[in-house]
Amino acid sequence: MDRNVNRHHLNWERRHWQKNNILRKLRDHQGMIIPMNLFDHRELHHDLLQPPKPSPEQAEKLLSHLGHYDSQAERIDYLDMAVDFMEEENPRYAQHLRVQRSYVLLHPFTQVERDIVEMERATAEQTQNGAVLL
Repeated sequence: MDRNVNRHHLNWERRHWQKNNILRKLRDHQGMIIPMNLFDHRELHHDLLQPPKPSPEQAEKLLSHLGHYDSQAERIDYLDMAVDFMEEENPRYAQHLRVQRSYVLLHPFTQVERDIVEMERATAEQTQNGAVLL
């Protein structure tokens, strides 16, 4: 792994997630551990408080939804799956993950990520300009 890349656990502090087996499994799910630019990672932890924990029942449902880790997935695929799934189950947790996503994508790693960032910027600009999206 590049010296300027390290592993970001979407669910931190470890000690708060280790107290419950299901929460620990969610924290340790490989899709919830994302390679990220070291400097963006430091900034994320500087700017954000730790995420609100889902209940063990919500975490169990989310783990079931995420399924087994696929190493061929894009690095934000599981993050996006978690945001979408938790939107109704636990909106505060989903929103925190969404904010973390913005830090993860500050420096896109792949062309797919660059395309996603460009598309999201264009959509935001259209929305800002009052364009109607169909």
